[in-house]
Amino acid sequence: KMAEKEDSGDPGKDKNDLQLIELYHFRDSYFETHSLEEAGRKQSDVTQEMERTLKKLEEKEESCKHKAEFLLQKGRCLNVTPDFSAVAEECLSRTVKLEPSLVEAWNLLGDNLFVVSQRGRARQTGAGECGRSPAGRPTGCGRWDFLV
Repeated sequence: KMAEKEDSGDPGKDKNDLQLIELYHFRDSYFETHSLEEAGRKQSDVTQEMERTLKKLEEKEESCKHKAEFLLQKGRCLNVTPDFSAVAEECLSRTVKLEPSLVEAWNLLGDNLFVVSQRGRARQTGAGECGRSPAGRPTGCGRWDFLV
């Protein structure tokens, strides 16, 4: 069971988070609900679910109080597939420019760039995250340590 999240004060954000959790659950537990004969359809089924979720997110864009949070959610949604998404890259790049302290956005952006073997750009993204410690020292970037 997922850990309880803090109430954000924005009911739309919490509902969007739930939709994204459901989208990733659909992808990750596909073979628990589908037969092996349907394996060839997994990618197209996940893409269809992503498009439905994206449409729901975009319908609520105007009511979203925080632009960076909306862009992060949109980037997360688009990152559900294993393919590179230029739109996800754009959303996540804008997110880290608006809110450089959102570590999740840096990680998702790095994941997105890594997909297309842009290790140099992924390395720069990870280094950007590391370089943001209050003392100005590397913070131990976790998943990107092997790149730097």
